Amino acid sequence: MSTEIRRQWPVIAAAGTGVMLGISSLPAFVLGVFAGPMTGEFGWSLGEYQIAAFVFTLGVLLCSAWIGGLCDRHGARAVALWGMPLAAVGVAGFSLVQAPVWTWYLAMLLSSILASGTLPGVWTRMINALFDRQRGLALGLVLSGNGAFAIFGPPLAQWLIDAVGWRYAWLGLALLPLLFGWPVIRLAFRGDDRPLSALVGEAEAAVPRGIGHREALRNYRFWVMVASFAVVTIGVGAMNPNLVPMLGSKGFAPTEAAAMMGMLGVGIAIGRLGIGFVIDRVWAPGVAAAALSLPAISAYLLTGTTVTREEAIVAVLLLGFAQGAEYDFLAFLVARYFGMVSYGRIYGMLVIPIALATGVGAVGMGYARDMPGSFDGALPIVAVLFVAGGLALLTLGRYPESLPEYRGKH
Repeated sequence: MSTEIRRQWPVIAAAGTGVMLGISSLPAFVLGVFAGPMTGEFGWSLGEYQIAAFVFTLGVLLCSAWIGGLCDRHGARAVALWGMPLAAVGVAGFSLVQAPVWTWYLAMLLSSILASGTLPGVWTRMINALFDRQRGLALGLVLSGNGAFAIFGPPLAQWLIDAVGWRYAWLGLALLPLLFGWPVIRLAFRGDDRPLSALVGEAEAAVPRGIGHREALRNYRFWVMVASFAVVTIGVGAMNPNLVPMLGSKGFAPTEAAAMMGMLGVGIAIGRLGIGFVIDRVWAPGVAAAALSLPAISAYLLTGTTVTREEAIVAVLLLGFAQGAEYDFLAFLVARYFGMVSYGRIYGMLVIPIALATGVGAVGMGYARDMPGSFDGALPIVAVLFVAGGLALLTLGRYPESLPEYRGKH
């Protein structure tokens, strides 16, 4: 174990807990589990239900750059301490949804706004600031929190639904960030992530290196990342929240489909840990091009009227592997190409089109299922998106040999 990771393991554990119980995991990994009981009770179509995933992204669109700016000014810890309990309030709000579908959309919008203080950029800012030689591995360890929730979250949600109904199931899940997440963050999410406000005006030797968010907008690499990750995320958004209904359409029982979602978590954990280790040693865009193309195989395996259990497990594992790498690559590439001066804001701006793409994918796949009665018509398109998005990152070029000194105004 490296000196960096050994010294900073409490921060890694706390940030991983934040990822596990924050906005990128809850409710994302359990939407498919709640789809059956909620649409069954209210008579919504799957497409109507999945519009909520698009609405959820609106809150992220509104808040991501602002949250990133708050982290740049005040530090990630300050943002995370109020973000976690507000995330719990947002999830609890799902239990109040009524038959008019707009109440579901309103609950999703409010939840995404309340939980914005737990966006991945909050946790990755601290890690990028504290780690250098083992940055990729540290990010992989932290972001594998998604995988941990994907392993236990869907089966837990299904068990709660079976035991107490879907309304109380949402309340039970809301207790996780409040009772488990916040205490861990309060205790161990500590470190000098050097907010810009504390750096500007210091001695010459301490002038930070990197570019501001306005300069990043003029850099072609920013727009390559936008296009690549947005395209890939359309595919992820199409597959992930619809995975339980998709497996159900192939003949798997709800409990079995929810259990298979646990394999998604295994794939995420393997992807983030393995790729985090590799990108410390190998050019990250090349690794990304290969890793993000893998779910094209998942789409192929899930196409057709007959899907074996083994094919379904492989498909879910490969989907998780790429999904596990997605935000890992994003966090790593932003720090390497743009520096830490405006990391939070640049990361936040990149999350905006990615969040929008997630909603587009979820809604598109939901309506693709409603109209022809099968997911199969959309799966080849999803496969092409994964490959195209991954290959686009090959145009990023070499890492900058050095970053310029930052002397602008924040």
